[in-house]
Amino acid sequence: MDFTTRNKIIKNALCKVYNKKDVTVRGDRGTAIGWVKIKVMLDKPEGCACNIVEEAHMFGDKSTYKYRALLNPLDYRSGNYCPKCKEVYEKQSKIVRNTINNSGAFFTHYTSDDGYNTEHREEITEVEVRT
Repeated sequence: MDFTTRNKIIKNALCKVYNKKDVTVRGDRGTAIGWVKIKVMLDKPEGCACNIVEEAHMFGDKSTYKYRALLNPLDYRSGNYCPKCKEVYEKQSKIVRNTINNSGAFFTHYTSDDGYNTEHREEITEVEVRT
């Protein structure tokens, strides 16, 4: 199984659970050809209380961008999500992980040189709630 086939298997498995437009599966290029980046976008839940900030770009650009500001500046681990979004994020992250693991796709494993022989898979998985 080559990397292109692997990426298609992952994409097809995730598209059975999520909308096709919400799933991105992209293999890296060059020396990182074995790596795959998987991204799933989720809709905001009802009652979302995230602190969404809209600002203009620098240097006089007229377009704006949105981002989540920290609800509690002392809690940087919250991921800037309100409790409702965090609950959706955690639940859907588990579903994405199980779907990928059950898809039958292969991943290259390697052991890091951190002194503990930690095993890693060549994948980056992102689950994000829309702003």
